[in-house]
Amino acid sequence: MADLSSPSARDDITVEKPSVGSVPIVLARIVPAAAPTAFVIERKRDSLSLRLELPIDINAIRLSLESETGGRSEYDFALGHRPVPCPAPSWLHATLDFENTRRTFVTINRNEFSGDVSLAHLGVRPTGTASFRPLRNARGDSYALILAPRGGSEPVDFRALDVVALASALRGCVVEEAPQRFVTLNSWMALCFSQESWDQAGQFLLQRWTALGKFVAETADGRGLLLASAHLPRQVGVAKSWVPLTHPLQILPSLYASPATSFRSLAEENVAEGAELLALLAETAGKSIPEIHQAIGLSPAFLMAFANFDDAHRRNTPLRRFSFDRYRQLFQTFDTNAGARWFWQPGSELLGPAHYGAALGRLIDRFYDAGLEEEGSNEVRIRTANSLAHAASRIQENTLPPPLGIELTHGIFEFAPSFISGFAHASRHDSVLEYLNRLATRLERPYRSVVSDASFLIRLAPELLAFYLILWELSSERLSK
Repeated sequence: MADLSSPSARDDITVEKPSVGSVPIVLARIVPAAAPTAFVIERKRDSLSLRLELPIDINAIRLSLESETGGRSEYDFALGHRPVPCPAPSWLHATLDFENTRRTFVTINRNEFSGDVSLAHLGVRPTGTASFRPLRNARGDSYALILAPRGGSEPVDFRALDVVALASALRGCVVEEAPQRFVTLNSWMALCFSQESWDQAGQFLLQRWTALGKFVAETADGRGLLLASAHLPRQVGVAKSWVPLTHPLQILPSLYASPATSFRSLAEENVAEGAELLALLAETAGKSIPEIHQAIGLSPAFLMAFANFDDAHRRNTPLRRFSFDRYRQLFQTFDTNAGARWFWQPGSELLGPAHYGAALGRLIDRFYDAGLEEEGSNEVRIRTANSLAHAASRIQENTLPPPLGIELTHGIFEFAPSFISGFAHASRHDSVLEYLNRLATRLERPYRSVVSDASFLIRLAPELLAFYLILWELSSERLSK
Protein backbone atom coordinates (compact mmCIF):
# COMPACT_ATOMS: atom_id res chain seq x y z
CA MET A 1 0.00 0.00 0.00
CA ALA A 2 2.78 2.43 0.88
CA ASP A 3 4.58 1.67 -2.37
CA LEU A 4 1.41 2.11 -4.42
CA SER A 5 0.66 5.51 -2.88
CA SER A 6 4.13 6.79 -3.76
CA PRO A 7 4.63 8.47 -7.13
CA SER A 8 5.41 5.85 -9.77
CA ALA A 9 4.61 4.94 -13.33
CA ARG A 10 2.18 2.26 -12.13
CA ASP A 11 -0.48 2.63 -9.45
CA ASP A 12 -2.89 -0.24 -10.17
CA ILE A 13 -3.59 -3.58 -8.52
CA THR A 14 -4.32 -6.27 -11.09
CA VAL A 15 -5.07 -9.97 -11.22
CA GLU A 16 -4.43 -12.29 -14.16
CA LYS A 17 -4.12 -15.98 -14.92
CA PRO A 18 -0.58 -17.43 -14.98
CA SER A 19 -0.85 -18.25 -18.67
CA VAL A 20 0.53 -16.73 -21.84
CA GLY A 21 -1.78 -14.19 -23.42
CA SER A 22 -4.00 -13.66 -20.35
CA VAL A 23 -5.49 -10.20 -19.94
CA PRO A 24 -4.90 -8.51 -16.56
CA ILE A 25 -7.99 -7.24 -14.75
CA VAL A 26 -7.61 -4.00 -12.81
CA LEU A 27 -9.04 -4.38 -9.30
CA ALA A 28 -8.19 -0.93 -7.96
CA ARG A 29 -5.96 2.08 -8.30
CA ILE A 30 -4.31 3.64 -5.28
CA VAL A 31 -3.08 7.16 -5.76
CA PRO A 32 -2.14 9.97 -3.38
CA ALA A 33 -4.35 13.04 -3.43
CA ALA A 34 -3.02 16.31 -4.79
CA ALA A 35 -3.28 19.36 -2.53
CA PRO A 36 -3.61 22.72 -4.31
CA THR A 37 -1.54 25.67 -3.16
CA ALA A 38 -4.13 27.97 -4.73
CA PHE A 39 -7.75 27.34 -5.74
CA VAL A 40 -9.40 30.62 -6.72
CA ILE A 41 -12.90 30.64 -8.22
CA GLU A 42 -14.32 33.68 -9.95
CA ARG A 43 -17.88 33.87 -11.18
CA LYS A 44 -18.47 36.05 -14.23
CA ARG A 45 -21.64 36.79 -16.17
CA ASP A 46 -21.30 34.00 -18.71
CA SER A 47 -18.59 31.82 -17.24
CA LEU A 48 -16.95 30.30 -14.20
CA SER A 49 -13.17 30.61 -14.01
CA LEU A 50 -10.71 28.79 -11.79
CA ARG A 51 -7.07 29.49 -11.07
CA LEU A 52 -5.45 26.27 -9.87
CA GLU A 53 -1.89 26.06 -8.56
CA LEU A 54 -0.21 22.82 -7.53
CA PRO A 55 3.20 21.76 -6.19
CA ILE A 56 3.52 19.24 -9.05
CA ASP A 57 3.51 19.36 -12.85
CA ILE A 58 0.33 18.10 -14.54
CA ASN A 59 -0.67 17.42 -18.12
CA ALA A 60 -4.47 17.09 -17.81
CA ILE A 61 -7.42 17.95 -15.59
CA ARG A 62 -10.61 15.99 -15.02
CA LEU A 63 -14.09 17.07 -13.94
CA SER A 64 -16.11 14.21 -12.40
CA LEU A 65 -19.76 15.27 -12.45
CA GLU A 66 -22.67 13.95 -10.41
CA SER A 67 -26.06 15.39 -11.30
CA GLU A 68 -28.93 15.92 -8.87
CA THR A 69 -30.76 12.99 -10.42
CA GLY A 70 -27.77 10.69 -9.85
CA GLY A 71 -26.20 10.69 -13.30
CA ARG A 72 -22.40 10.52 -13.46
CA SER A 73 -19.97 11.59 -16.18
CA GLU A 74 -16.30 12.50 -16.56
CA TYR A 75 -14.67 15.10 -18.78
CA ASP A 76 -10.93 15.53 -19.33
CA PHE A 77 -8.97 18.40 -20.82
CA ALA A 78 -5.42 17.79 -22.02
CA LEU A 79 -2.86 20.46 -21.17
CA GLY A 80 -0.27 19.05 -23.56
CA HIS A 81 0.05 16.57 -26.38
CA ARG A 82 -0.73 13.44 -24.41
CA PRO A 83 -4.34 12.31 -25.13
CA VAL A 84 -7.02 11.91 -22.47
CA PRO A 85 -9.65 9.13 -22.04
CA CYS A 86 -12.72 11.41 -21.92
CA PRO A 87 -12.25 14.42 -24.23
CA ALA A 88 -13.76 17.65 -22.99
CA PRO A 89 -16.99 19.17 -24.34
CA SER A 90 -17.06 22.67 -25.82
CA TRP A 91 -18.03 24.31 -22.51
CA LEU A 92 -14.77 23.25 -20.78
CA HIS A 93 -11.40 24.84 -21.53
CA ALA A 94 -8.07 24.88 -19.67
CA THR A 95 -4.58 26.25 -20.29
CA LEU A 96 -1.26 26.24 -18.51
CA ASP A 97 0.32 29.53 -17.48
CA PHE A 98 3.58 29.59 -19.43
CA GLU A 99 5.16 31.89 -16.82
CA ASN A 100 4.38 29.30 -14.15
CA THR A 101 3.63 25.86 -15.57
CA ARG A 102 2.26 24.67 -12.23
CA ARG A 103 -0.56 27.18 -12.57
CA THR A 104 -3.63 26.21 -14.62
CA PHE A 105 -6.53 28.38 -15.74
CA VAL A 106 -9.88 26.58 -16.15
CA THR A 107 -12.92 28.17 -17.80
CA ILE A 108 -16.48 26.82 -17.87
CA ASN A 109 -18.83 28.51 -20.34
CA ARG A 110 -22.21 28.63 -18.62
CA ASN A 111 -24.02 29.52 -21.84
CA GLU A 112 -22.88 26.28 -23.47
CA PHE A 113 -23.31 24.04 -20.41
CA SER A 114 -26.80 22.54 -20.79
CA GLY A 115 -26.60 19.73 -18.27
CA ASP A 116 -28.50 19.29 -15.01
CA VAL A 117 -27.39 20.94 -11.77
CA SER A 118 -24.23 19.00 -10.92
CA LEU A 119 -21.40 18.79 -8.43
CA ALA A 120 -18.03 18.59 -10.20
CA HIS A 121 -15.04 17.19 -8.32
CA LEU A 122 -11.66 18.05 -9.77
CA GLY A 123 -8.81 15.69 -10.47
CA VAL A 124 -5.41 16.16 -12.12
CA ARG A 125 -3.04 13.87 -14.01
CA PRO A 126 0.57 14.39 -12.92
CA THR A 127 3.18 14.39 -15.62
CA GLY A 128 4.67 10.93 -16.05
CA THR A 129 1.64 9.01 -14.74
CA ALA A 130 -1.41 7.51 -16.42
CA SER A 131 -4.03 8.06 -13.70
CA PHE A 132 -5.79 11.07 -12.23
CA ARG A 133 -5.50 12.17 -8.61
CA PRO A 134 -8.33 13.80 -6.66
CA LEU A 135 -7.77 17.27 -5.20
CA ARG A 136 -7.73 17.20 -1.39
CA ASN A 137 -5.94 19.12 1.31
CA ALA A 138 -4.16 17.68 4.35
CA ARG A 139 -7.41 17.54 6.37
CA GLY A 140 -9.19 15.61 3.61
CA ASP A 141 -11.38 18.48 2.40
CA SER A 142 -12.66 18.04 -1.15
CA TYR A 143 -12.33 20.58 -3.96
CA ALA A 144 -15.42 20.84 -6.13
CA LEU A 145 -17.60 23.24 -8.11
CA ILE A 146 -21.34 23.58 -8.64
CA LEU A 147 -22.27 23.60 -12.33
CA ALA A 148 -25.63 24.76 -13.60
CA PRO A 149 -26.88 26.31 -16.82
CA ARG A 150 -26.87 30.09 -16.80
CA GLY A 151 -29.86 31.24 -14.77
CA GLY A 152 -30.04 27.89 -12.98
CA SER A 153 -27.81 28.82 -10.07
CA GLU A 154 -28.98 32.33 -9.26
CA PRO A 155 -29.66 32.87 -5.55
CA VAL A 156 -33.37 32.64 -4.64
CA ASP A 157 -34.81 33.39 -1.21
CA PHE A 158 -36.56 30.04 -0.84
CA ARG A 159 -37.49 30.83 2.76
CA ALA A 160 -40.03 33.38 1.53
CA LEU A 161 -41.87 30.84 -0.66
CA ASP A 162 -44.75 28.60 0.35
CA VAL A 163 -44.67 24.90 -0.44
CA VAL A 164 -46.77 25.27 -3.61
CA ALA A 165 -44.37 27.89 -5.01
CA LEU A 166 -41.26 25.87 -4.24
CA ALA A 167 -41.59 23.60 -7.26
CA SER A 168 -41.58 26.51 -9.69
CA ALA A 169 -38.63 28.11 -7.88
CA LEU A 170 -36.57 24.95 -8.34
CA ARG A 171 -35.69 25.43 -11.97
CA GLY A 172 -35.81 22.25 -14.01
CA CYS A 173 -37.03 20.13 -11.11
CA VAL A 174 -39.88 17.76 -12.01
CA VAL A 175 -42.05 17.12 -8.95
CA GLU A 176 -41.58 13.34 -9.20
CA GLU A 177 -37.80 13.85 -9.13
CA ALA A 178 -37.84 15.90 -5.91
CA PRO A 179 -37.06 13.00 -3.51
CA GLN A 180 -34.10 11.78 -5.60
CA ARG A 181 -32.78 15.32 -6.00
CA PHE A 182 -33.04 15.93 -2.26
CA VAL A 183 -31.23 12.66 -1.45
CA THR A 184 -28.38 13.67 -3.79
CA LEU A 185 -28.20 17.21 -2.46
CA ASN A 186 -28.22 15.93 1.11
CA SER A 187 -25.27 13.65 0.34
CA TRP A 188 -23.42 16.69 -1.04
CA MET A 189 -24.22 18.67 2.10
CA ALA A 190 -22.58 15.92 4.16
CA LEU A 191 -19.27 16.35 2.30
CA CYS A 192 -16.34 18.18 3.83
CA PHE A 193 -15.60 20.89 1.27
CA SER A 194 -12.56 23.09 1.20
CA GLN A 195 -13.35 26.66 2.21
CA GLU A 196 -12.79 27.85 -1.37
CA SER A 197 -15.30 25.33 -2.71
CA TRP A 198 -17.88 26.10 -0.02
CA ASP A 199 -17.63 29.83 -0.78
CA GLN A 200 -18.65 29.11 -4.37
CA ALA A 201 -21.21 26.34 -3.76
CA GLY A 202 -22.46 26.80 -0.20
CA GLN A 203 -25.22 29.36 -0.56
CA PHE A 204 -26.74 27.72 -3.61
CA LEU A 205 -26.56 24.22 -2.10
CA LEU A 206 -28.04 25.33 1.21
CA GLN A 207 -30.96 27.17 -0.37
CA ARG A 208 -31.77 24.39 -2.83
CA TRP A 209 -31.39 21.69 -0.14
CA THR A 210 -33.74 23.61 2.14
CA ALA A 211 -36.33 24.18 -0.60
CA LEU A 212 -36.35 20.58 -1.77
CA GLY A 213 -36.45 19.35 1.83
CA LYS A 214 -39.52 21.47 2.61
CA PHE A 215 -41.20 20.19 -0.51
CA VAL A 216 -40.37 16.55 0.23
CA ALA A 217 -41.49 16.90 3.86
CA GLU A 218 -45.06 17.44 2.64
CA THR A 219 -45.13 14.21 0.63
CA ALA A 220 -46.49 10.89 1.86
CA ASP A 221 -43.12 9.34 2.71
CA GLY A 222 -41.30 12.62 3.24
CA ARG A 223 -40.67 12.36 6.96
CA GLY A 224 -39.17 8.90 6.65
CA LEU A 225 -36.92 10.15 3.86
CA LEU A 226 -35.76 13.14 5.92
CA LEU A 227 -35.06 10.90 8.92
CA ALA A 228 -32.94 8.57 6.79
CA SER A 229 -31.17 11.59 5.30
CA ALA A 230 -30.36 12.84 8.80
CA HIS A 231 -28.42 9.67 9.64
CA LEU A 232 -26.15 8.89 6.70
CA PRO A 233 -22.97 6.86 7.24
CA ARG A 234 -19.74 8.85 7.39
CA GLN A 235 -18.19 9.82 4.09
CA VAL A 236 -15.08 7.81 3.23
CA GLY A 237 -11.83 9.67 3.78
CA VAL A 238 -13.10 12.59 5.87
CA ALA A 239 -11.36 13.59 9.09
CA LYS A 240 -12.82 11.94 12.19
CA SER A 241 -13.48 15.42 13.58
CA TRP A 242 -15.82 16.24 10.69
CA VAL A 243 -19.43 16.88 11.70
CA PRO A 244 -21.70 17.99 8.82
CA LEU A 245 -22.74 21.64 9.01
CA THR A 246 -26.41 20.97 8.31
CA HIS A 247 -29.10 18.57 9.46
CA PRO A 248 -32.67 17.99 8.19
CA LEU A 249 -33.85 19.24 11.58
CA GLN A 250 -33.09 22.71 10.21
CA ILE A 251 -35.68 22.04 7.50
CA LEU A 252 -38.27 20.38 9.71
CA PRO A 253 -37.90 21.10 13.46
CA SER A 254 -40.66 18.59 14.20
CA LEU A 255 -38.68 15.82 12.46
CA TYR A 256 -38.35 13.70 15.60
CA ALA A 257 -42.04 14.25 16.40
CA SER A 258 -42.85 12.16 13.31
CA PRO A 259 -45.14 9.13 13.74
CA ALA A 260 -43.26 6.18 15.19
CA THR A 261 -43.72 4.26 11.93
CA SER A 262 -41.64 6.90 10.09
CA PHE A 263 -38.55 5.74 11.98
CA ARG A 264 -38.70 2.43 10.11
CA SER A 265 -36.67 4.12 7.35
CA LEU A 266 -33.70 4.00 9.73
CA ALA A 267 -33.73 0.20 9.78
CA GLU A 268 -32.02 0.09 6.39
CA GLU A 269 -28.37 -0.97 6.03
CA ASN A 270 -27.04 2.31 4.64
CA VAL A 271 -27.41 4.38 7.82
CA ALA A 272 -25.07 5.90 10.37
CA GLU A 273 -23.99 4.30 13.62
CA GLY A 274 -26.76 4.67 16.18
CA ALA A 275 -29.57 4.94 13.62
CA GLU A 276 -30.61 1.35 14.21
CA LEU A 277 -31.52 2.34 17.78
CA LEU A 278 -33.73 5.16 16.55
CA ALA A 279 -35.41 2.61 14.28
CA LEU A 280 -36.56 0.77 17.42
CA LEU A 281 -39.12 3.53 17.89
CA ALA A 282 -41.01 2.05 14.93
CA GLU A 283 -41.30 -1.24 16.83
CA THR A 284 -43.44 0.50 19.47
CA ALA A 285 -46.16 1.51 17.01
CA GLY A 286 -49.51 -0.08 17.77
CA LYS A 287 -48.16 -2.21 20.62
CA SER A 288 -48.84 -2.22 24.32
CA ILE A 289 -45.96 -1.97 26.78
CA PRO A 290 -46.28 -5.66 27.74
CA GLU A 291 -46.12 -6.57 24.04
CA ILE A 292 -43.04 -4.40 23.58
CA HIS A 293 -41.48 -5.90 26.69
CA GLN A 294 -42.10 -9.40 25.37
CA ALA A 295 -40.69 -8.57 21.91
CA ILE A 296 -37.71 -6.39 22.86
CA GLY A 297 -37.26 -6.39 26.62
CA LEU A 298 -37.66 -3.36 28.90
CA SER A 299 -35.81 -2.59 32.12
CA PRO A 300 -37.65 -3.43 35.38
CA ALA A 301 -36.70 0.07 36.54
CA PHE A 302 -38.87 1.53 33.77
CA LEU A 303 -41.79 -0.87 34.20
CA MET A 304 -41.93 -0.45 37.97
CA ALA A 305 -41.99 3.35 37.64
CA PHE A 306 -45.68 3.25 36.72
CA ALA A 307 -47.88 3.93 39.72
CA ASN A 308 -50.15 0.94 39.05
CA PHE A 309 -47.42 -1.54 38.13
CA ASP A 310 -48.35 -4.15 40.76
CA ASP A 311 -52.05 -3.99 39.95
CA ALA A 312 -51.43 -3.99 36.19
CA HIS A 313 -49.15 -7.00 36.54
CA ARG A 314 -51.77 -8.98 38.52
CA ARG A 315 -54.84 -7.99 36.48
CA ASN A 316 -53.25 -7.40 33.08
CA THR A 317 -54.57 -3.82 33.00
CA PRO A 318 -52.96 -0.82 31.27
CA LEU A 319 -49.95 0.81 32.90
CA ARG A 320 -50.66 4.38 34.01
CA ARG A 321 -49.07 7.42 35.69
CA PHE A 322 -45.37 7.10 34.96
CA SER A 323 -43.12 8.78 37.57
CA PHE A 324 -39.72 9.89 36.38
CA ASP A 325 -38.56 10.42 39.97
CA ARG A 326 -39.49 6.83 40.77
CA TYR A 327 -37.74 5.67 37.58
CA ARG A 328 -34.56 7.55 38.48
CA GLN A 329 -34.56 6.00 41.96
CA LEU A 330 -35.04 2.48 40.61
CA PHE A 331 -32.49 3.13 37.84
CA GLN A 332 -29.84 3.80 40.48
CA THR A 333 -30.93 0.76 42.48
CA PHE A 334 -30.46 -1.52 39.47
CA ASP A 335 -27.17 0.14 38.47
CA THR A 336 -24.77 -2.31 40.08
CA ASN A 337 -22.40 -3.36 37.27
CA ALA A 338 -19.97 -0.69 36.03
CA GLY A 339 -18.91 -2.82 33.07
CA ALA A 340 -22.37 -3.74 31.80
CA ARG A 341 -22.43 -0.92 29.24
CA TRP A 342 -19.52 -2.47 27.32
CA PHE A 343 -21.63 -5.54 26.56
CA TRP A 344 -24.89 -3.77 25.72
CA GLN A 345 -25.94 -3.97 22.07
CA PRO A 346 -29.13 -3.56 20.03
CA GLY A 347 -31.46 -6.35 21.09
CA SER A 348 -30.41 -6.11 24.73
CA GLU A 349 -32.72 -4.80 27.46
CA LEU A 350 -33.89 -1.22 26.79
CA LEU A 351 -34.01 1.75 29.16
CA GLY A 352 -31.80 0.24 31.85
CA PRO A 353 -28.40 1.37 33.19
CA ALA A 354 -26.43 -0.67 30.63
CA HIS A 355 -28.40 0.83 27.73
CA TYR A 356 -27.98 4.36 29.10
CA GLY A 357 -24.30 3.85 29.83
CA ALA A 358 -23.63 2.64 26.29
CA ALA A 359 -25.47 5.64 24.82
CA LEU A 360 -23.75 8.17 27.07
CA GLY A 361 -20.37 6.58 26.38
CA ARG A 362 -20.79 7.07 22.63
CA LEU A 363 -21.67 10.73 23.19
CA ILE A 364 -18.43 11.20 25.14
CA ASP A 365 -16.39 9.39 22.48
CA ARG A 366 -17.80 11.53 19.68
CA PHE A 367 -17.10 14.76 21.52
CA TYR A 368 -13.45 13.78 21.78
CA ASP A 369 -13.43 12.81 18.10
CA ALA A 370 -14.91 16.22 17.27
CA GLY A 371 -11.98 17.93 19.00
CA LEU A 372 -13.30 18.71 22.49
CA GLU A 373 -9.79 19.23 23.86
CA GLU A 374 -8.29 20.69 20.69
CA GLU A 375 -8.33 24.02 18.91
CA GLY A 376 -9.92 22.91 15.68
CA SER A 377 -12.74 23.52 13.24
CA ASN A 378 -15.43 22.57 15.81
CA GLU A 379 -14.17 24.76 18.64
CA VAL A 380 -16.89 27.40 18.23
CA ARG A 381 -19.60 24.82 17.59
CA ILE A 382 -18.72 22.93 20.77
CA ARG A 383 -18.72 26.14 22.78
CA THR A 384 -22.14 27.32 21.56
CA ALA A 385 -23.58 23.82 21.89
CA ASN A 386 -22.38 23.77 25.49
CA SER A 387 -24.22 27.03 26.19
CA LEU A 388 -27.39 25.53 24.69
CA ALA A 389 -27.04 22.35 26.75
CA HIS A 390 -26.38 24.37 29.91
CA ALA A 391 -29.55 26.41 29.31
CA ALA A 392 -31.49 23.19 28.77
CA SER A 393 -30.25 21.82 32.09
CA ARG A 394 -31.93 24.76 33.81
CA ILE A 395 -35.37 23.88 32.41
CA GLN A 396 -35.20 20.07 32.10
CA GLU A 397 -34.79 18.25 35.38
CA ASN A 398 -35.86 14.86 34.06
CA THR A 399 -32.42 13.52 33.21
CA LEU A 400 -30.87 10.31 34.50
CA PRO A 401 -27.60 10.31 36.48
CA PRO A 402 -24.52 8.84 34.81
CA PRO A 403 -24.27 5.08 35.40
CA LEU A 404 -21.43 3.53 37.38
CA GLY A 405 -18.10 3.67 35.59
CA ILE A 406 -18.73 6.90 33.64
CA GLU A 407 -16.95 10.05 34.76
CA LEU A 408 -18.26 13.38 33.51
CA THR A 409 -14.91 15.11 33.08
CA HIS A 410 -16.34 18.03 31.09
CA GLY A 411 -19.39 20.17 31.76
CA ILE A 412 -20.92 19.39 28.38
CA PHE A 413 -21.05 15.69 29.29
CA GLU A 414 -23.29 16.67 32.19
CA PHE A 415 -25.42 19.21 30.31
CA ALA A 416 -25.87 17.57 26.89
CA PRO A 417 -28.17 14.79 28.22
CA SER A 418 -30.46 17.50 29.61
CA PHE A 419 -30.91 18.97 26.17
CA ILE A 420 -31.37 15.57 24.53
CA SER A 421 -33.96 14.56 27.12
CA GLY A 422 -35.81 17.86 26.86
CA PHE A 423 -35.76 17.82 23.07
CA ALA A 424 -36.96 14.19 22.94
CA HIS A 425 -39.74 14.89 25.45
CA ALA A 426 -40.89 17.93 23.49
CA SER A 427 -40.73 15.98 20.23
CA ARG A 428 -42.91 13.12 21.47
CA HIS A 429 -45.36 15.57 23.11
CA ASP A 430 -45.77 17.83 20.05
CA SER A 431 -44.16 20.86 21.66
CA VAL A 432 -40.70 20.94 20.05
CA LEU A 433 -41.11 24.38 18.46
CA GLU A 434 -42.11 25.82 21.81
CA TYR A 435 -39.11 24.13 23.46
CA LEU A 436 -36.56 25.42 20.94
CA ASN A 437 -38.05 28.92 20.99
CA ARG A 438 -37.92 28.90 24.79
CA LEU A 439 -34.21 28.08 24.66
CA ALA A 440 -33.62 30.77 22.04
CA THR A 441 -35.33 33.33 24.26
CA ARG A 442 -33.40 32.22 27.33
CA LEU A 443 -30.09 32.49 25.47
CA GLU A 444 -31.09 35.70 23.65
CA ARG A 445 -29.99 34.10 20.40
CA PRO A 446 -31.70 33.68 17.01
CA TYR A 447 -33.91 30.63 16.67
CA ARG A 448 -31.92 29.42 13.64
CA SER A 449 -28.72 29.49 15.71
CA VAL A 450 -30.31 27.32 18.41
CA VAL A 451 -31.56 24.80 15.84
CA SER A 452 -28.06 24.62 14.35
CA ASP A 453 -26.55 23.84 17.76
CA ALA A 454 -29.34 21.32 18.43
CA SER A 455 -28.46 19.61 15.16
CA PHE A 456 -24.80 19.43 16.17
CA LEU A 457 -25.66 17.77 19.48
CA ILE A 458 -28.02 15.29 17.80
CA ARG A 459 -25.30 14.26 15.34
CA LEU A 460 -23.02 13.46 18.28
CA ALA A 461 -25.65 11.64 20.32
CA PRO A 462 -28.01 9.51 18.16
CA GLU A 463 -27.93 6.67 20.70
CA LEU A 464 -28.79 8.99 23.57
CA LEU A 465 -31.55 10.60 21.51
CA ALA A 466 -32.96 7.15 20.76
CA PHE A 467 -32.92 6.30 24.48
CA TYR A 468 -34.94 9.36 25.47
CA LEU A 469 -37.28 9.22 22.46
CA ILE A 470 -38.21 5.66 23.39
CA LEU A 471 -38.51 6.59 27.06
CA TRP A 472 -40.85 9.52 26.49
CA GLU A 473 -42.84 7.70 23.82
CA LEU A 474 -43.56 4.72 26.05
CA SER A 475 -44.19 6.72 29.20
CA SER A 476 -46.69 9.16 27.68
CA GLU A 477 -50.27 8.62 28.78
CA ARG A 478 -51.44 8.47 25.16
CA LEU A 479 -49.46 5.27 24.59
CA SER A 480 -49.11 3.58 27.99
CA LYS A 481 -51.15 0.41 27.90
